[in-house]
Amino acid sequence: MSNDPNTYEINETCELLTGIKIKVSLTLIFPDSENQSEEMEIDDCNIMGNCMESIVFQYIKKNIHTFKKGPPGQKPDYINNYSEYELKCFRKTPSFDIGSITGYLNDISKNNGVHKKLNTTYLVFEYDAIDGGFEIKKFWMLSVCDLCCGHEARQRVDPKPINIGGQSGVNIRPAGKTKS
Repeated sequence: MSNDPNTYEINETCELLTGIKIKVSLTLIFPDSENQSEEMEIDDCNIMGNCMESIVFQYIKKNIHTFKKGPPGQKPDYINNYSEYELKCFRKTPSFDIGSITGYLNDISKNNGVHKKLNTTYLVFEYDAIDGGFEIKKFWMLSVCDLCCGHEARQRVDPKPINIGGQSGVNIRPAGKTKS
């Protein structure tokens, strides 16, 4: 994991988010009718990652002023003191992608790439759907090794954390939930 001197504070801040409830809603405002609008709740789980990226960034940034967002739409999600952080969210079973195999190989082939990838810290949140939103159930701060080879998870799932597409590996996925 990273050598970031703020690792403890980042972990503690993320731990504080355990138990929070998030309500995601929107308001439709129709252009052809004055004062006509409609509020709706959003219960699509795909929105969680983007919401959590914003929430986590804002909470950590309050206390750690060197904490920055990574490049939009690229890895890493966050950077602090040259340490890289990726945020991942899941419901019930971790089935998110750590990265595509070809992308990962491309990244580690770059100058200092292996060091960067092995030292990336993953901020992993488990959530559940609740009436009108989501609740954060658990948090883990993990290295890529913990995420792929995760402790007792090896006894419960396929020991190869690779998503197979066609006849070849496509994406690297987590092994399962790790010890708390």
